[in-house]
Amino acid sequence: MDYDKTDTTLIIFDLDGTLIDVFDYHVSSLTKVIDRVWDIPNNLPKSKRYGIPQRETLRRVCEANGISDEAYELDSQRAQTLLTEAMAKDLPVDLTPKLLPGAIELLDTLVASQVIHLALATGTLGPTAEIILQRSGLAGYFPVGAYGHEVYT
Repeated sequence: MDYDKTDTTLIIFDLDGTLIDVFDYHVSSLTKVIDRVWDIPNNLPKSKRYGIPQRETLRRVCEANGISDEAYELDSQRAQTLLTEAMAKDLPVDLTPKLLPGAIELLDTLVASQVIHLALATGTLGPTAEIILQRSGLAGYFPVGAYGHEVYT
């Protein structure tokens, strides 16, 4: 790569499906939490889950099951806390096998350039993302990020 050393570039990565694949853990944990908090099915079609912050996914599942926005807001913080707890319990301690091929090599190359800076923007809740980053070895690549609990629709 030929870069002018006085220029810098910021590259913002998503997490799940871009660097790592833990989507099945998200769905499983979300289903447990939704059942526990609202006692409703997690029947949102996959097409309405992809690319959507977890906080919004929770809201959409509630909406699809007739839970009012007020009832959702009343229990949403508890649900988010339980979701992080469920993910911490369900995710393997070593997530490196879940990294997508070439992810580490790409990040190493970008960091080595010294003119490219990395950030993370993910719909995963911040505390859950931190668990994923730590267990996968990705944490050191992303000094800053924006997370799903910070999204308000």
